[in-house]
Amino acid sequence: MSGVELASLVFASLGIISKFLTSTLSNEPSRLYDTTRTWQPLLSPKDNFIEVFDIPFSPGKSAKLHLKAINVRNLDDVLKAVPVQEEGFVRVCFAENLNVLNSSAVAVPAFAGCSPMISQWNSSSKPTRWETYSYKLSPPQPMYRVAEKSFYVDSLSMAAGTIRRTLRCMIDSTDNNRMILYIDATSMIQRLDILFDEIHLREHVVPKLSSEAAYAYHDQFCSDLQSPIQIYPTLGVQIASASGLKQLILLRYCHALIEDYSNLIYPLRADYAKRKEGLSDTRRTTLTMSMLKEIIRDAFFYEEVTERAAELARSVNTLVECLKPLLGGAMNFPGFQCLAVELQSTCTDMEKIAVTMSATLDNHLRLFELSRGMHEAQSVRLLSILASIFLPLSLACGLLSMQTRFIDLHVLLYDFFGVLVLLGTIVIAILIVLRLHQWWKVLLSQLDRDQMFRRYVRPKGHIVFLCFLFLGWALLLSSFLVGMIKDVDLGLKILGYGVSAAAGICFVALIGIAGIAISVWLIV
Repeated sequence: MSGVELASLVFASLGIISKFLTSTLSNEPSRLYDTTRTWQPLLSPKDNFIEVFDIPFSPGKSAKLHLKAINVRNLDDVLKAVPVQEEGFVRVCFAENLNVLNSSAVAVPAFAGCSPMISQWNSSSKPTRWETYSYKLSPPQPMYRVAEKSFYVDSLSMAAGTIRRTLRCMIDSTDNNRMILYIDATSMIQRLDILFDEIHLREHVVPKLSSEAAYAYHDQFCSDLQSPIQIYPTLGVQIASASGLKQLILLRYCHALIEDYSNLIYPLRADYAKRKEGLSDTRRTTLTMSMLKEIIRDAFFYEEVTERAAELARSVNTLVECLKPLLGGAMNFPGFQCLAVELQSTCTDMEKIAVTMSATLDNHLRLFELSRGMHEAQSVRLLSILASIFLPLSLACGLLSMQTRFIDLHVLLYDFFGVLVLLGTIVIAILIVLRLHQWWKVLLSQLDRDQMFRRYVRPKGHIVFLCFLFLGWALLLSSFLVGMIKDVDLGLKILGYGVSAAAGICFVALIGIAGIAISVWLIV
């Protein structure tokens, strides 16, 4: 094969690689943004859930369930069976993968925080759907049992059994001044192939959550909204303004969210965080890479839960402060004060627990760092003592072992500085290789965002690299064995031909890697 044919083959392969990367990474956004997307929808586009019920805001009435269905194909036919809303009730439409909002509210954006919540009753604000989050924690499965009442729970079992639900709510009014609370839900589960490596996933049998788990989670939340708490109907008849009634409805909504977070944070601390404290106990353990990955995954989840719990606490405080002037002279104001204290104290307690779990991991990691720093300082001190002893001895031995006086060295001085330059060149080459290794790791991190590359291309590339490494080592070993045992010239020929072939392959590989890097750079 001529050089022209070889060059054309190389550029053709580069074109194929560039076309593959362009097709697989065409939707890749800028590298400034987080593209890991560790959460994905639990329900398929064909699965859906809807529940319609009325909750009373007048005394002497009870909640009424009108509709509960899954996998609805024709929403209009199902909604025809729902009766007309009665006076003294607030209708709640809870749905996932179904559009129960009217046409004007479909395009309304959803945001988290107090401002979107205030827009539900403030007519001067731009209409916005209020976005909140809640979590469902499945009972963790023990990876192995150490004693009868003590077992270790892996973060994989926790991640596989966690559902994060995004709720976007909006309060609307009908022509006859009836209140309707629309709640649009999205159930998400974590992408285990991003959070965990393939070896970890193959070693454990992880049960997958089904759509039934999301349906049960939705039904529990709707049941919490329908639970008979008498203080809300009593307060509802004492509020004359529509904005005040909307605030009370949102407080009832937050009450159900608090129940959700209570079912998350307290079991999370008792059944998971407390059992794993020994993993980061600096008194008994030494930090390893696998332990560090476990701690990092837990810290990220604790931080997310802490942030959501703090958002809920701020919302409850805002609603309580808004309702106080409206109910200040009401006959049941002490009951409202008791309710406010109950909700606020529960939110404060949950927020402190979540913060404590995160702070515990941070403190343990800091202690690990201090311990490692002490060990490194002792090692450096010992190394300095040994160097101060043996370096002068080595220099003295080198000077005393010279058989030629310095004035008679002549050409040997040239050889001496030549060896220094050669060693310096080798050091510079090693530094360049290390820099290229860092650049290659950054390139791989960008390519790993694509699922096809992560599952198929990278494992095969790793195998090819190991094969080339084995062949190179076998070439060196065979060359030296032949040279030492049989013939030096033959060993040198084997080494020369092998190095030439390896250099050619490396040249082609560098061109390919450069083409890949240019393609990725142009895409991102």
